[in-house]
Amino acid sequence: MRRIRPSANDAARRRPFRVAAMMLCAVVLTAGAGGCSADRSAEARAIGNAVRALPGVAAADVAYRSGASFRLDVTLAETASQTQAAAVGSTFVDRMRAGDFGGFDVILNVAYPANSSRATKTSDSHASFQYHFRSAPENAASNPNPSSAEVASSLALWLQTAQSPATVGATVHQEALPGTNSRRSIVVSISSSVDDEAIAELIDAHPELRDATWKSSVPPGAARREFRVYRIHGQFPDRERRELWQQILERLGPDDDGDAVTDPAGAQASGALTNVKIDLWAKPNTNERVEGITRAVVPLLPGLGSPVRVNIFSYTESVELILGGCSQPSPNHRPSALEAELRRQYERC
Repeated sequence: MRRIRPSANDAARRRPFRVAAMMLCAVVLTAGAGGCSADRSAEARAIGNAVRALPGVAAADVAYRSGASFRLDVTLAETASQTQAAAVGSTFVDRMRAGDFGGFDVILNVAYPANSSRATKTSDSHASFQYHFRSAPENAASNPNPSSAEVASSLALWLQTAQSPATVGATVHQEALPGTNSRRSIVVSISSSVDDEAIAELIDAHPELRDATWKSSVPPGAARREFRVYRIHGQFPDRERRELWQQILERLGPDDDGDAVTDPAGAQASGALTNVKIDLWAKPNTNERVEGITRAVVPLLPGLGSPVRVNIFSYTESVELILGGCSQPSPNHRPSALEAELRRQYERC
Protein backbone atom coordinates (compact mmCIF):
# COMPACT_ATOMS: atom_id res chain seq x y z
CA MET A 1 0.00 0.00 0.00
CA ARG A 2 1.35 3.45 -0.99
CA ARG A 3 1.89 5.75 1.99
CA ILE A 4 0.45 9.26 1.61
CA ARG A 5 2.86 11.85 2.92
CA PRO A 6 1.28 14.83 4.72
CA SER A 7 1.45 18.04 2.74
CA ALA A 8 2.90 21.31 3.95
CA ASN A 9 -0.64 22.66 4.23
CA ASP A 10 -1.60 19.78 6.58
CA ALA A 11 1.35 20.55 8.84
CA ALA A 12 0.50 24.23 8.81
CA ARG A 13 -3.09 23.51 9.82
CA ARG A 14 -1.93 21.36 12.79
CA ARG A 15 0.67 23.83 14.06
CA PRO A 16 -1.76 26.20 15.84
CA PHE A 17 -3.28 23.30 17.75
CA ARG A 18 0.17 22.14 18.92
CA VAL A 19 1.05 25.65 20.05
CA ALA A 20 -2.24 25.94 21.93
CA ALA A 21 -1.65 22.60 23.66
CA MET A 22 1.84 23.65 24.72
CA MET A 23 0.51 26.96 26.06
CA LEU A 24 -2.22 25.16 28.01
CA CYS A 25 0.33 22.75 29.51
CA ALA A 26 2.49 25.69 30.56
CA VAL A 27 -0.47 27.30 32.32
CA VAL A 28 -1.31 24.03 34.11
CA LEU A 29 2.30 23.57 35.21
CA THR A 30 2.39 27.12 36.54
CA ALA A 31 -0.72 26.34 38.58
CA GLY A 32 1.09 23.38 40.13
CA ALA A 33 -0.87 20.50 38.63
CA GLY A 34 0.91 17.28 37.72
CA GLY A 35 -1.04 16.41 34.56
CA CYS A 36 1.54 18.13 32.30
CA SER A 37 4.75 17.15 34.08
CA ALA A 38 7.95 18.15 32.34
CA ASP A 39 9.65 15.63 30.08
CA ARG A 40 11.98 13.48 32.20
CA SER A 41 12.66 10.78 29.61
CA ALA A 42 16.34 11.72 29.38
CA GLU A 43 16.70 11.50 33.16
CA ALA A 44 14.89 8.14 33.18
CA ARG A 45 17.24 6.76 30.52
CA ALA A 46 20.26 8.09 32.43
CA ILE A 47 19.10 6.32 35.59
CA GLY A 48 18.63 3.11 33.63
CA ASN A 49 22.12 3.40 32.15
CA ALA A 50 23.67 4.08 35.56
CA VAL A 51 21.99 1.06 37.16
CA ARG A 52 22.74 -1.16 34.16
CA ALA A 53 26.45 -0.37 34.55
CA LEU A 54 26.55 -1.50 38.19
CA PRO A 55 28.29 -4.77 39.13
CA GLY A 56 25.89 -7.65 39.63
CA VAL A 57 23.23 -6.27 37.26
CA ALA A 58 22.24 -8.48 34.31
CA ALA A 59 19.61 -6.16 32.82
CA ALA A 60 17.85 -2.86 33.47
CA ASP A 61 14.87 -1.87 31.33
CA VAL A 62 13.23 1.57 31.42
CA ALA A 63 9.48 2.04 31.01
CA TYR A 64 8.58 5.73 30.75
CA ARG A 65 5.22 7.37 30.13
CA SER A 66 5.51 11.12 29.78
CA GLY A 67 4.00 13.09 32.61
CA ALA A 68 2.70 9.99 34.36
CA SER A 69 5.07 7.19 35.29
CA PHE A 70 8.64 5.92 35.31
CA ARG A 71 9.48 2.29 36.02
CA LEU A 72 12.84 0.55 36.07
CA ASP A 73 12.87 -3.26 35.84
CA VAL A 74 16.19 -4.69 37.02
CA THR A 75 17.37 -8.30 36.83
CA LEU A 76 20.30 -9.27 39.02
CA ALA A 77 22.97 -11.71 37.95
CA GLU A 78 22.98 -15.08 39.67
CA THR A 79 26.28 -14.20 41.34
CA ALA A 80 25.10 -10.79 42.63
CA SER A 81 26.01 -9.95 46.23
CA GLN A 82 24.00 -8.19 48.90
CA THR A 83 26.31 -5.16 48.56
CA GLN A 84 25.64 -5.02 44.83
CA ALA A 85 21.89 -5.32 45.40
CA ALA A 86 22.03 -2.48 47.93
CA ALA A 87 23.92 -0.32 45.42
CA VAL A 88 21.08 -0.76 42.93
CA GLY A 89 18.65 0.67 45.47
CA SER A 90 20.74 3.63 46.59
CA THR A 91 21.76 4.53 43.02
CA PHE A 92 18.18 4.48 41.81
CA VAL A 93 16.71 6.53 44.66
CA ASP A 94 19.51 9.11 44.75
CA ARG A 95 19.38 9.70 40.99
CA MET A 96 15.58 9.66 40.93
CA ARG A 97 15.56 12.30 43.66
CA ALA A 98 18.02 14.46 41.72
CA GLY A 99 16.07 13.94 38.49
CA ASP A 100 13.01 15.86 39.70
CA PHE A 101 10.26 13.29 39.16
CA GLY A 102 7.60 15.26 41.02
CA GLY A 103 4.22 14.54 39.45
CA PHE A 104 5.24 11.00 38.45
CA ASP A 105 4.50 7.59 39.88
CA VAL A 106 7.88 5.87 40.15
CA ILE A 107 8.52 2.14 40.55
CA LEU A 108 11.70 0.12 40.99
CA ASN A 109 11.33 -3.62 40.34
CA VAL A 110 14.25 -5.95 41.03
CA ALA A 111 14.25 -9.66 40.17
CA TYR A 112 16.58 -12.50 41.09
CA PRO A 113 16.10 -15.34 38.57
CA ALA A 114 14.94 -18.82 39.47
CA ASN A 115 17.37 -20.60 37.14
CA SER A 116 19.91 -20.81 39.93
CA SER A 117 22.44 -23.61 40.17
CA ARG A 118 21.08 -24.33 43.64
CA ALA A 119 18.51 -27.08 43.28
CA THR A 120 16.37 -25.59 46.06
CA LYS A 121 15.43 -22.56 43.98
CA THR A 122 12.06 -23.11 42.34
CA SER A 123 10.69 -19.60 41.76
CA ASP A 124 11.86 -16.11 40.92
CA SER A 125 12.43 -13.67 43.77
CA HIS A 126 11.13 -10.13 43.38
CA ALA A 127 11.43 -6.79 45.14
CA SER A 128 9.28 -3.75 44.37
CA PHE A 129 9.46 -0.15 45.62
CA GLN A 130 6.77 2.38 44.74
CA TYR A 131 6.59 6.17 44.99
CA HIS A 132 3.30 7.99 44.51
CA PHE A 133 4.48 11.47 43.55
CA ARG A 134 1.61 12.25 41.17
CA SER A 135 -0.64 13.05 44.14
CA ALA A 136 2.18 14.61 46.23
CA PRO A 137 4.84 16.00 43.84
CA GLU A 138 6.48 18.03 46.60
CA ASN A 139 7.75 14.78 48.17
CA ALA A 140 9.89 13.88 45.14
CA ALA A 141 12.81 16.08 46.20
CA SER A 142 12.20 16.71 49.89
CA ASN A 143 10.90 13.38 51.17
CA PRO A 144 11.36 10.41 48.81
CA ASN A 145 9.86 7.69 50.96
CA PRO A 146 11.15 4.94 51.17
CA SER A 147 14.54 6.59 51.44
CA SER A 148 17.73 5.61 49.67
CA ALA A 149 19.02 3.90 52.82
CA GLU A 150 15.73 2.01 53.32
CA VAL A 151 15.67 0.67 49.77
CA ALA A 152 19.34 -0.34 49.95
CA SER A 153 18.78 -2.12 53.27
CA SER A 154 15.65 -3.89 52.01
CA LEU A 155 17.39 -5.12 48.86
CA ALA A 156 20.36 -6.45 50.83
CA LEU A 157 18.03 -8.34 53.20
CA TRP A 158 15.90 -9.60 50.32
CA LEU A 159 18.82 -10.99 48.31
CA GLN A 160 20.42 -12.67 51.32
CA THR A 161 17.07 -14.31 52.05
CA ALA A 162 16.53 -15.34 48.42
CA GLN A 163 20.02 -16.85 48.20
CA SER A 164 19.77 -18.76 51.48
CA PRO A 165 19.71 -22.57 51.13
CA ALA A 166 16.84 -22.53 53.64
CA THR A 167 14.49 -20.80 51.18
CA VAL A 168 13.10 -21.33 47.70
CA GLY A 169 12.39 -17.65 47.07
CA ALA A 170 11.55 -14.28 48.64
CA THR A 171 9.57 -11.16 47.77
CA VAL A 172 9.68 -7.65 49.21
CA HIS A 173 7.17 -4.88 48.59
CA GLN A 174 7.68 -1.39 49.98
CA GLU A 175 5.74 1.77 49.28
CA ALA A 176 4.39 4.88 50.96
CA LEU A 177 1.12 6.57 50.23
CA PRO A 178 1.16 10.37 50.50
CA GLY A 179 1.50 11.50 54.10
CA THR A 180 2.53 8.08 55.45
CA ASN A 181 5.76 6.31 56.32
CA SER A 182 6.85 3.52 54.02
CA ARG A 183 5.49 0.06 54.74
CA ARG A 184 7.50 -3.05 53.95
CA SER A 185 6.11 -6.53 53.50
CA ILE A 186 8.36 -9.59 53.20
CA VAL A 187 7.24 -13.02 52.03
CA VAL A 188 9.64 -15.95 52.36
CA SER A 189 8.97 -19.24 50.54
CA ILE A 190 10.29 -22.46 52.05
CA SER A 191 10.01 -26.10 51.03
CA SER A 192 8.25 -28.77 53.04
CA SER A 193 11.54 -30.61 53.63
CA VAL A 194 13.85 -27.85 54.90
CA ASP A 195 15.13 -28.28 58.47
CA ASP A 196 13.68 -26.02 61.14
CA GLU A 197 17.21 -25.33 62.38
CA ALA A 198 18.18 -23.81 59.03
CA ILE A 199 15.20 -21.45 59.12
CA ALA A 200 15.90 -20.50 62.74
CA GLU A 201 19.51 -19.68 61.85
CA LEU A 202 18.33 -17.47 58.98
CA ILE A 203 16.03 -15.56 61.33
CA ASP A 204 18.77 -15.21 63.95
CA ALA A 205 21.01 -13.69 61.29
CA HIS A 206 18.23 -11.37 60.08
CA PRO A 207 15.84 -10.49 62.94
CA GLU A 208 13.71 -8.43 60.53
CA LEU A 209 12.35 -11.74 59.23
CA ARG A 210 10.43 -12.21 62.48
CA ASP A 211 7.80 -9.94 60.95
CA ALA A 212 7.74 -11.76 57.61
CA THR A 213 5.02 -13.87 56.07
CA TRP A 214 6.24 -17.44 55.54
CA LYS A 215 4.90 -19.50 52.67
CA SER A 216 5.12 -23.27 52.47
CA SER A 217 5.64 -24.34 48.87
CA VAL A 218 4.61 -27.69 47.48
CA PRO A 219 7.23 -29.67 45.53
CA PRO A 220 8.21 -28.43 42.04
CA GLY A 221 6.05 -29.93 39.33
CA ALA A 222 3.15 -30.69 41.66
CA ALA A 223 -0.36 -30.24 40.28
CA ARG A 224 -1.79 -26.71 40.58
CA ARG A 225 1.22 -25.65 42.62
CA GLU A 226 0.37 -21.94 42.63
CA PHE A 227 -3.12 -22.64 44.04
CA ARG A 228 -2.00 -24.81 46.95
CA VAL A 229 -0.29 -22.49 49.39
CA TYR A 230 -0.05 -22.28 53.17
CA ARG A 231 0.98 -18.94 54.71
CA ILE A 232 1.65 -17.92 58.27
CA HIS A 233 2.33 -14.37 59.47
CA GLY A 234 4.99 -13.53 62.04
CA GLN A 235 6.44 -17.01 62.58
CA PHE A 236 7.69 -19.72 60.28
CA PRO A 237 5.73 -22.97 59.90
CA ASP A 238 7.74 -25.73 61.55
CA ARG A 239 8.32 -28.97 59.70
CA GLU A 240 5.43 -30.72 61.43
CA ARG A 241 2.99 -28.06 60.25
CA ARG A 242 4.41 -28.08 56.72
CA GLU A 243 4.10 -31.85 56.50
CA LEU A 244 0.54 -31.61 57.80
CA TRP A 245 -0.30 -29.22 54.97
CA GLN A 246 1.08 -31.75 52.48
CA GLN A 247 -1.13 -34.44 54.03
CA ILE A 248 -4.16 -32.20 53.60
CA LEU A 249 -3.32 -31.58 49.95
CA GLU A 250 -2.85 -35.30 49.31
CA ARG A 251 -6.52 -35.82 50.13
CA LEU A 252 -7.59 -33.51 47.32
CA GLY A 253 -8.06 -34.39 43.67
CA PRO A 254 -5.57 -33.32 40.97
CA ASP A 255 -7.71 -30.35 39.91
CA ASP A 256 -8.73 -29.21 43.40
CA ASP A 257 -7.31 -26.11 45.08
CA GLY A 258 -6.41 -25.40 48.70
CA ASP A 259 -5.26 -22.23 50.42
CA ALA A 260 -4.67 -21.57 54.13
CA VAL A 261 -3.48 -18.59 56.17
CA THR A 262 -2.57 -18.51 59.87
CA ASP A 263 -2.60 -14.95 61.20
CA PRO A 264 -2.14 -14.51 64.97
CA ALA A 265 -2.53 -10.72 64.71
CA GLY A 266 -5.92 -10.96 63.03
CA ALA A 267 -7.36 -13.82 65.06
CA GLN A 268 -9.40 -11.69 67.43
CA ALA A 269 -11.05 -9.66 64.69
CA SER A 270 -11.84 -12.62 62.44
CA GLY A 271 -12.76 -15.12 65.15
CA ALA A 272 -10.27 -17.66 63.80
CA LEU A 273 -6.51 -18.11 63.99
CA THR A 274 -6.41 -19.96 60.66
CA ASN A 275 -8.55 -19.55 57.56
CA VAL A 276 -8.76 -22.43 55.09
CA LYS A 277 -10.44 -22.37 51.69
CA ILE A 278 -10.76 -25.52 49.58
CA ASP A 279 -12.28 -25.56 46.09
CA LEU A 280 -13.23 -28.98 44.76
CA TRP A 281 -13.12 -28.75 40.97
CA ALA A 282 -12.05 -32.29 40.10
CA LYS A 283 -14.56 -34.81 38.76
CA PRO A 284 -16.75 -36.60 39.59
CA ASN A 285 -18.76 -33.69 41.02
CA THR A 286 -20.84 -35.76 43.42
CA ASN A 287 -22.01 -35.25 46.99
CA GLU A 288 -20.30 -38.51 47.89
CA ARG A 289 -16.92 -37.20 46.76
CA VAL A 290 -17.39 -33.88 48.57
CA GLU A 291 -18.41 -35.64 51.76
CA GLY A 292 -15.49 -38.06 51.56
CA ILE A 293 -12.89 -35.31 51.16
CA THR A 294 -14.52 -33.12 53.81
CA ARG A 295 -14.54 -35.90 56.39
CA ALA A 296 -10.90 -36.72 55.57
CA VAL A 297 -9.64 -33.13 55.70
CA VAL A 298 -11.55 -31.48 58.55
CA PRO A 299 -9.99 -33.53 61.42
CA LEU A 300 -6.51 -32.48 60.22
CA LEU A 301 -7.12 -28.73 60.08
CA PRO A 302 -6.77 -27.84 63.81
CA GLY A 303 -3.10 -28.80 63.53
CA LEU A 304 -2.54 -25.66 61.45
CA GLY A 305 -3.63 -23.50 64.39
CA SER A 306 -7.04 -23.41 66.04
CA PRO A 307 -9.70 -21.99 65.85
CA VAL A 308 -9.93 -22.73 62.11
CA ARG A 309 -12.47 -21.15 59.78
CA VAL A 310 -12.98 -23.58 56.91
CA ASN A 311 -14.84 -23.05 53.65
CA ILE A 312 -15.17 -26.03 51.31
CA PHE A 313 -16.86 -25.29 48.00
CA SER A 314 -17.94 -27.55 45.15
CA TYR A 315 -20.44 -27.56 42.31
CA THR A 316 -22.85 -29.63 44.38
CA GLU A 317 -22.36 -28.62 48.01
CA SER A 318 -20.55 -26.24 50.36
CA VAL A 319 -19.45 -26.52 53.98
CA GLU A 320 -18.68 -23.56 56.24
CA LEU A 321 -17.81 -23.70 59.94
CA ILE A 322 -15.24 -22.72 62.57
CA LEU A 323 -13.41 -25.61 64.22
CA GLY A 324 -12.91 -24.80 67.90
CA GLY A 325 -14.92 -21.59 67.56
CA CYS A 326 -18.43 -20.40 66.84
CA SER A 327 -19.53 -19.23 63.41
CA GLN A 328 -22.35 -16.77 62.89
CA PRO A 329 -24.02 -17.70 59.60
CA SER A 330 -26.47 -15.31 58.00
CA PRO A 331 -30.17 -15.88 58.76
CA ASN A 332 -30.71 -16.98 55.16
CA HIS A 333 -27.98 -19.63 55.30
CA ARG A 334 -29.32 -23.16 55.13
CA PRO A 335 -26.61 -25.65 56.12
CA SER A 336 -26.49 -29.04 54.48
CA ALA A 337 -26.89 -32.13 56.60
CA LEU A 338 -23.10 -32.63 56.48
CA GLU A 339 -22.38 -29.06 57.59
CA ALA A 340 -24.92 -29.27 60.42
CA GLU A 341 -23.33 -32.49 61.64
CA LEU A 342 -19.81 -31.02 61.57
CA ARG A 343 -20.97 -27.88 63.38
CA ARG A 344 -22.36 -29.99 66.22
CA GLN A 345 -19.15 -31.99 66.38
CA TYR A 346 -16.47 -29.30 66.04
CA GLU A 347 -17.89 -25.89 66.95
CA ARG A 348 -17.82 -24.48 70.49
CA CYS A 349 -20.73 -22.07 70.81
